[in-house]
Amino acid sequence: MIFKSSAMNLADIDEANGIVKGYGSYFGNIDSDNDIITKGAYTKTLKENGSRVRYVNQHRIDQPLGKFSEL
Repeated sequence: MIFKSSAMNLADIDEANGIVKGYGSYFGNIDSDNDIITKGAYTKTLKENGSRVRYVNQHRIDQPLGKFSEL
């Protein structure tokens, strides 16, 4: 099994207010399926369905971690 991770600076975490800032995916990176996500790839989806996007643990919709205040 292959696991992916990325570095996150502690400056991106506000523990007092429970806020985490980061990216759900990186642009220009070749993933394990040889897919490349380009800038703007989510524009239409977020505009039309952004309210449906959930912040969950490892793609498990039954394990929500929080909610987005901004996408």
